[in-house]
Amino acid sequence: MSIEIIVPRLGWSMEEGAFVAWLKKSGDRVRPGDPLFSIEGDKAVQEIESMDAGVLRIANNAPAPGAAIRVGDVLGHLLSDDEAGQSAPAEGSPAPHTPPAGSVARPEVPSTSTRKPSTTPVDAHPLEGKEAGGSAGRVAISPRALRLASELGVDWTRLSGSGSTGRIREQDVLLAARSVEGGATLKRQPSPSAAPGPRPQAVFFGELLMRLDAPRHERLVQARQFDVRYTGAEANAAVSCAQLGCDAYVVSAVPDNELGQACLNFIRQYGVNTDHVLRGGSRLGTLYLEAGVPPRASRVIYDRAGSAFTELKPGEVDWSSILPGKKWLHWSGTAAAVSQLMPQVLSEACAAARRQGASVSCDLNYRGNLWSVEDARRVLTPLTRDVDVLIASEEHLRLVLGFDAAALESSGGPSEAFARAAQAFRSRLAVARLAVTLRSRNDSGAARWQGLLVDSRGESWSRIHAPPSVDRIGAGDAFSGALIHALMTGMERQEAIEFAAAAGCLKHSIHGDFNLATREEVLSVARGDLGDRVRR
Repeated sequence: MSIEIIVPRLGWSMEEGAFVAWLKKSGDRVRPGDPLFSIEGDKAVQEIESMDAGVLRIANNAPAPGAAIRVGDVLGHLLSDDEAGQSAPAEGSPAPHTPPAGSVARPEVPSTSTRKPSTTPVDAHPLEGKEAGGSAGRVAISPRALRLASELGVDWTRLSGSGSTGRIREQDVLLAARSVEGGATLKRQPSPSAAPGPRPQAVFFGELLMRLDAPRHERLVQARQFDVRYTGAEANAAVSCAQLGCDAYVVSAVPDNELGQACLNFIRQYGVNTDHVLRGGSRLGTLYLEAGVPPRASRVIYDRAGSAFTELKPGEVDWSSILPGKKWLHWSGTAAAVSQLMPQVLSEACAAARRQGASVSCDLNYRGNLWSVEDARRVLTPLTRDVDVLIASEEHLRLVLGFDAAALESSGGPSEAFARAAQAFRSRLAVARLAVTLRSRNDSGAARWQGLLVDSRGESWSRIHAPPSVDRIGAGDAFSGALIHALMTGMERQEAIEFAAAAGCLKHSIHGDFNLATREEVLSVARGDLGDRVRR
């Protein structure tokens, strides 16, 4: 008997949401726990896992990405092997609808009433217009955001949505209301130009790892259990970029087993596409974290030798099928460190990006536990010649590439002399942009965090932030992801560095490697909001 795939209720008040994407193809074999599709509610994008096994048959009238869906809508069926071998009548025909039972897949129940899944966003109030290329576009808004826009008098048809499919959410309306004196925008007639364009797409290439944390600030020698997360420098940057409104694609390799699947499931829940991750090899790389408390420093131990990613060889990644249509390729120095052949793989990736007209960025991301300074300098110096945007902390820029930080040390902090030195260094490296993060402490010992962005037209400092000390791991990756988002979306130099530095500061307040801050939150911190009030 075929099993219906229905839209589940993600919260007690949820009645509808937006369909994001299928995570399996029609005809794929599905196992219990496999992610089937993702949907967007009012607060987050969530992957929906199958509770049953079978062969997936997606209905011909299944909703398109961005379309509104109601709780209980039937999206497809899971078929038995015998049913999959026959012509399934369920495909393309209306499916019986019964009240949702809280599960994703359920036995088909005959009914005299039928209802097709909605393919028009019933809650979206579509605004017909023209996107680039002349295709029809629409602006979609969540029900709560629509009510809020009505209450505040905000012309929502002029807004760009921060949802994963460009959907306007409550925070977009609030941001628009605060941007105009009096808390409301003037109502204007909608025009075709109001339709949002396609989201910029970026590719992030690097290793995916399991992160095992000793709990409660225990030392590794004390630990009898670990908290499990999944991470990777490039994946961290990808999540940051995706959360801010770009389409982020991770390219990597993981073993074809339950650990590899768990890793991909963990990353996909934050809106990152993993379709181009290779499956194979024998193991997933691991890092162990001992979270210290001053004066005891945190400590990381890597166990990455022989992982699926380290076994990648030149020619194995089909960049010609991955990069078309993408605006950006990002990698970091940790990727280059994992094997002798990886620099060749990175060189192939950079060359392919050049052919496709995509920009390339690199975060030096030096890790002394992976290789020596001399080896890092020998490998990374030639690779940076293929880079458009180089990102690094002041320390890594000095250690790996020999940047003279005397201007910083003599001034005791950011200065015009340091900016001029960075400008000269950018010219010497022949990169279009150089982004530097600086971490220091003031006279009272409080942490300071700041960014500098240099291009051929000048230098821009961000404001100085005072980051909290919840979890600083991943702050540099959050900076990278936000900077990529800023540059892909056309922000000017000053705006871009303020945005990136604010994202890095916010990451310090979030446990784990991922920066789960919204675009609104980043913009608020970039404007100097200390976040010291409860938002109600």
